[in-house]
Amino acid sequence: MPKSKRNKLVSLTQTKKKGFELKSSLIKEVQECVDKYARIFVFSVENMRNSKLKDVRNEWKHSRFFFGKNKVMMIALGKDKQSEYKGNLSQISKVQNQKNPCTYLSTLSIDAAALLVQLSFLAIMFSTFPHSCSF
Repeated sequence: MPKSKRNKLVSLTQTKKKGFELKSSLIKEVQECVDKYARIFVFSVENMRNSKLKDVRNEWKHSRFFFGKNKVMMIALGKDKQSEYKGNLSQISKVQNQKNPCTYLSTLSIDAAALLVQLSFLAIMFSTFPHSCSF
């Protein structure tokens, strides 16, 4: 005899949603860092591992990383010329890839250090190895 569809367990727990307050605080923090730091780098991470991310954050303690949704980050900097927070920030929004979440790195480093940033990320990118997974 088939099981009755009436006798189902229903979970009454609810998760708290990330509301408008969290998104507006992220926008405010990004705009404050635009005022504080001289340069912004945009990059995306496909296979993020916590240990490698800790290494990058320890190496760049003088800078600030932002991980967030692309749409919220685009609103923080400005989607177009009329809504941009400061001059030419809407160009950063155009660079973002909509499929992969982007990360912002705000830093005070000089132009020579910008090359060092790129090289350090490339070195970390090639030093990761696959882990075994159980399916």
